[in-house]
Amino acid sequence: MQTNKKILLSDDEFAMRHILKSILRQLAEFEFIEAKNGLETIEMMQKEKPDLVFLDVYMPVMSGIETLHKIQEMPELKEVPIIMCTAEASPKTVQSSIVHGAVDYVVKPFTLEVIHKKAKKWLNLK
Repeated sequence: MQTNKKILLSDDEFAMRHILKSILRQLAEFEFIEAKNGLETIEMMQKEKPDLVFLDVYMPVMSGIETLHKIQEMPELKEVPIIMCTAEASPKTVQSSIVHGAVDYVVKPFTLEVIHKKAKKWLNLK
């Protein structure tokens, strides 16, 4: 399926960005943007206007939670759906992510089906 949707993958681990890209490519053709920390994520969101963001919680420079907090202060960015994607599954972290603006949460290790389901939901794909 061809789509003009743009997805930002924000994770300090190259391997995780690569895995997400590989999984999402099986769903449709997307344009991918990548960031290695929260500060880059905000810069890329402002520049590229993605349709969806997968955001890691623990990253250098600015954590995913700090990034969410900053994004909520930016009217032009806060409507972009952000899915937290992290190994940290504590109720406190999940709640903090949702309170600070994440629309969804995926725990690593995840399955192909989970990533496809979340991407379809937030990109309004059939």
